[in-house]
Amino acid sequence: MSGPNTFRTFKRNIGQILRRLRSQQPERRLVSDLSALVHQLRRAAELEPDVVVDVVLYLIETLPPQLMELDDRLGAIERGFQQVCAVAVDLMIDDVDDPVGIIDRYDVIERIFCAWVADDTGFLSNLDDVLLNSLTEKEDEDTLVRICVEHLRHIPLVFPAPAGQKLELERSILQSDRHRVERLLGEVLYDRGVAEYSVLVAAAHHRCTNDVIDYIRFLLRAGLEAEAAEVARRALRNPATLRLGKVRELYDGIISRQEGRQQRLEQNQEKFLRAPSEENLENVLALVDEEDRESHVRDIVGQLEKNENFLDLAFQLYLHEGLTLEADALVVTRPLDPYILAQAADLLIDTDTLKAAGWLVVAAHHLMKKARLPQYRLAAEWLETVRTVSEAIGQSAAFRRTLDAFKDRYRRRTALLRILDEAGL
Repeated sequence: MSGPNTFRTFKRNIGQILRRLRSQQPERRLVSDLSALVHQLRRAAELEPDVVVDVVLYLIETLPPQLMELDDRLGAIERGFQQVCAVAVDLMIDDVDDPVGIIDRYDVIERIFCAWVADDTGFLSNLDDVLLNSLTEKEDEDTLVRICVEHLRHIPLVFPAPAGQKLELERSILQSDRHRVERLLGEVLYDRGVAEYSVLVAAAHHRCTNDVIDYIRFLLRAGLEAEAAEVARRALRNPATLRLGKVRELYDGIISRQEGRQQRLEQNQEKFLRAPSEENLENVLALVDEEDRESHVRDIVGQLEKNENFLDLAFQLYLHEGLTLEADALVVTRPLDPYILAQAADLLIDTDTLKAAGWLVVAAHHLMKKARLPQYRLAAEWLETVRTVSEAIGQSAAFRRTLDAFKDRYRRRTALLRILDEAGL
């Protein structure tokens, strides 16, 4: 078989499937026929992938309307169509890596979208998942976004019915169709890192229908657990809410996770205070919402300041979290290790030169606790650095006053003054 002949052969097979629908137990026979057809399609796909994709599209465009009288309460026929569509998805994925690339990707995406939108049988309800699975390139995503936007442009906006009334059937269908396409568009945007659109779509759907499930799920997916809990809590108090049992299940799951996270947070905080470290602090902060991170750092690291043995670690943790004001407060009030101070100043000197220079001066003072030549020479190096950066930022006079105060304070240490003099200080 090749080209048109292959297509005609499969078309005859589909015709035979339709004729067999008049037999007894047509649902069971159709499931078997679809399974066999999938096997045939996969064998032909190795040689003629573009033809096989055309067969799949022809099938989903023509077969479902012929099945309206069939009973698919268990979803077996729907799953059969999913298997058929999976053949096309696999070929779309393989086509990306093929240097020849013979499948018309835009045509495939557009025809699957149109079949999904037009379907009123329910057999193709999962074609939105097929579309999302077939988006293997950014160009595919761009294609689907353009198709969705163009389709939405031609669907009239439907405003909610007045209180106590229901939408007439035609407007209700328009509202439902618009929501389906907006939801699909939201999934594409979510994959691109934009979660807000799908949340807005779900919120609008909730207002129109009192179905809050998607709204809660998409809030959770966007990392807005507190908001999801509040939405679920309000929905449970509203007797008009649809699928209350599922809402209760989601709400209980949120509360259970929050309680479990709070318990783990308390345990990790205790562990951090027993054995303070950057790793143990990160274990605490991993259980904290991003907007609460700073306040937790201030609280738990602040507790370390009560123990003189952990002052230097507290200083380093503040710096690691970007809390330079809290770190600076330790510098000017507590006896920190001068070497740690100097290292921190070196990291800060390009972004906050004035503060870094001040820390080097404080570090030099702390070195004077030991009257030894190595400490004197190191202090002179640090003060030279302070002089250089002070000149660069126009603070030479301030540096001279700071240096004079330093030399006056240690005026009895002749060896120190000699080393400072040799350094030009």
